[in-house]
Amino acid sequence: MSESKRRTITLYDRPPVTIREADWPVLASAEWHWHEGEHESQAFRTAKAILIVRQHDDGRYLVYGIAERYSAWKAECGYERRGGVLANANAQVPEVLREVGERLADKLPDAETIRELIDKCISDLPAEEL
Repeated sequence: MSESKRRTITLYDRPPVTIREADWPVLASAEWHWHEGEHESQAFRTAKAILIVRQHDDGRYLVYGIAERYSAWKAECGYERRGGVLANANAQVPEVLREVGERLADKLPDAETIRELIDKCISDLPAEEL
């Protein structure tokens, strides 16, 4: 039997966690990629942002995000931000997504794009049956 892939996730206000991806399937996600020029592999500037919601069988949620910007120009700085929240089974996932997204966007030049991802990720959540 093969070992399932493991992933370490950075969380806010607590140490990172390591999970087995098979035990925490992706429930919803949204991502944005940008690069300057025609081909990303040749770009001097790239950026990406990702929001992900995973859920364990016991109902807990991992909501986390990554924002990165790279520049090959000497006078420009890039950045990498990561963070998330481990939420209980009763959590209001859209609220947790907003918290994670806002903390990720705080003080970044791509803040508005990251905020748009929050709504995209919320809309990717499973529909409620009424």
